[in-house]
Amino acid sequence: MASSSQYRIWWLNPGWVFPFALIPWSLAACFLTNEQYTLYWKSGRFFDAGDLAFVGACVVTFLIGGAFANILSAGPVNTDWGKFSDKELRFLLRLFQVGAALTILAYLIWFGIAIRGGMTLTMLWEILKGESGTAYETRALLTTLPGITTATQFAMAVFIIGTILFFNGKASKVTGWMAIILVLAILRNFLHNERLALTEIAAPTICLVAFYCRQRFRRYLHGFSSVIWPVIAVVIFYLLFTGSEYGRSWATFYRDEGVYNSVWEFSAFRVLGYYVTALNNGSLFYHIGGINDLPEATFQWFWKFPVIGSKAHAMLDPHQKESVYTLLNSDANPEFNNISLPFDIALDWGQYFAPLFFLLTGFVIFYFYRRFVRGNTAGLLIYPLFYTGLLEAARESYWTTSRCFPSWLLLFLAIYGIRRIQKKHQRTQRSQELAAQAPESFSSSSEKSKVII
Repeated sequence: MASSSQYRIWWLNPGWVFPFALIPWSLAACFLTNEQYTLYWKSGRFFDAGDLAFVGACVVTFLIGGAFANILSAGPVNTDWGKFSDKELRFLLRLFQVGAALTILAYLIWFGIAIRGGMTLTMLWEILKGESGTAYETRALLTTLPGITTATQFAMAVFIIGTILFFNGKASKVTGWMAIILVLAILRNFLHNERLALTEIAAPTICLVAFYCRQRFRRYLHGFSSVIWPVIAVVIFYLLFTGSEYGRSWATFYRDEGVYNSVWEFSAFRVLGYYVTALNNGSLFYHIGGINDLPEATFQWFWKFPVIGSKAHAMLDPHQKESVYTLLNSDANPEFNNISLPFDIALDWGQYFAPLFFLLTGFVIFYFYRRFVRGNTAGLLIYPLFYTGLLEAARESYWTTSRCFPSWLLLFLAIYGIRRIQKKHQRTQRSQELAAQAPESFSSSSEKSKVII
């Protein structure tokens, strides 16, 4: 058995990811001036040193929870990391095909609605050229159907399962499906301005690919050379972000304002704005708006559940949504309407209970990370999803969103199915062992009978 320390890739470890995903943005949110907030994002500044200390407390308690998980879940690494039996692979392949088919069908319905409403390929070309207003026109045409277009969100789980199948000899059966979904997600990014649609495909896939290839590329994944991979990821993200923002925002609104010298400068401040304003909005909502009457972020997946969720929310708290938008319009910028993970939790449970939440969250995430490193099935399937949410911690509480719910559902089905296969295999083995022992027992009892006679 190999030591788990041999296989650590630091930028996959939540102990590095969570602080890096929160602290730099929080420092920027704290030390930027009110004039800069107004100039770049048309918002007042609310995030202060006390909020920075609060975010720091959440990070510290997260790491403490992780330390407990590391102590309680220590163990050897499976030398057959990421390998599955033939029966397990057949089950995963069927589940993958169902998930991929539902994802593609939902995309086709979604784009079909938009085409019927007047969207054309010419509009995509106009977005790429930066034609004024086209991006907003196409986004308005891409209207969602709750419960139908929601199935596009199976994509992340499909890519997690598909990547596992790819490295278990099923590449020819999954590559085509994954390529189609990737193209559709890229279209979604440009037409509907959902960069997260690409992030939730890329992040878990990279997480799994890096670990599957850790032996082959160990000299590039460890030591000083390992630093280059996060840098490359940031550069690629920046280039894709700039490309998507060129037609949507730069050419339409900001090019002629005189605030930015180039699209590259605009894009840098735009990226900064998405994360900084999410932290700033959290401070605004908590200190001025107060704690939510309902746990909005923690149970967002339920509040947005088709039919049931909206009715339950309207019955329990009919005025909350209106008050949130009123606060955004009066004190911040509705264009930047996200709330970061620490403040989402503070708004649900209070600022003093939020660190306790992160203590538990740290324990759970590190627990699944350890199982991921050791090659446990649940770790392989669940940690890549947790990893994606860690990357987005400064911008939103991703794990409990309605868009994440379909992937949770598909991944839990995968774990349940594999556990049933494994238990059935164990029962079969046990039966065979008992059957093999039965003749020996019968022979021993016969010999004893002869001796007595």
